[in-house]
Formats: sequence, structure tokens, C-alpha cells
Amino acid sequence: MVRFAIIFCLCLMLSFIVACNGNDNGTQQELIVGGPCEYVDIPGVATIVSVENAPPEDYNCKNAVVVTFDFVPDDPGAVDNYLFPNWSDTGQHLTVGGGMNPPQQWVLQQGLSNGSKHRCERSEITDGTCTPVCFSFPDIDFSGWELFCFDT
Repeated sequence: MVRFAIIFCLCLMLSFIVACNGNDNGTQQELIVGGPCEYVDIPGVATIVSVENAPPEDYNCKNAVVVTFDFVPDDPGAVDNYLFPNWSDTGQHLTVGGGMNPPQQWVLQQGLSNGSKHRCERSEITDGTCTPVCFSFPDIDFSGWELFCFDT
């Protein structure tokens, strides 16, 4: 039963992964169905405002937490030029895989705690039909989260 659940979760993640992948010209290009998509990156800082146990009914890893952050662009004037000004920079959630709440042990290893600050980019779509806005953390190592997520 556990093996089936793990395989199901992996298949589900692969089916619904929506992630931004950087390229060398300062934009983002997404390689998923509906793509390719291009993004413009807005560098800034994310401040973790809470790390709390995830509700059991959420899409979770094992021992998951909800990591909530607020983004502030490096250039305060960038907000006036947002392509999606109604897409909030506050109350955003850091997720892994196909949008799962991350495992607590991985979160702790990455130094994500209340009040911690991390480099972050707000990426806004400029071409294509992918996710309009996404946030990425270039200094956080996203490899290995799955080892804690599916640990049995």
C-alpha cells in the first residue's frame, strides 16, 4: 500500500510540475505542456514569516510544514512595473515538486525559519500560456527534498 502511494505521488508530481527554469538572457523559459514560456525576472529578498505544521488535508510531504514568505524586490520601483500587479508578494507559500508542502527536516536543513531572509526572484510571464507568476530561490538547494518527503 505504501509503495502504491509513493508511486502515485511521484506520477502525480510529474504530471503537474510547474517550475521556472532560468536561461542566460535574463528571462525564464518553461519547458512544460503549454510552453515554451518566457519570463522576466525581478530579483529581491523573501522573508519567511511563518513555518507551521501543514493541515493533513493539504497536498503534503511526510511531516510537512507550510512555509509562508513575503517578497520585496531589490528595486522598490519594480512594483510599479509589475505585469501582474494584483498578484501579491505577501503570503506566498514555498512548495516542492508539484506544489507539495515541504518536509520539515528539509526546511530546517535549508535554514528556512521565521524571520530568515533569502535571495528570491519573482518571475512574470511575458510569452506563452504557463503560470503567470512564480517565485524561485536561487540560493536554496532543492535537491534531496524527496528523500524526506517519501521517507517510510
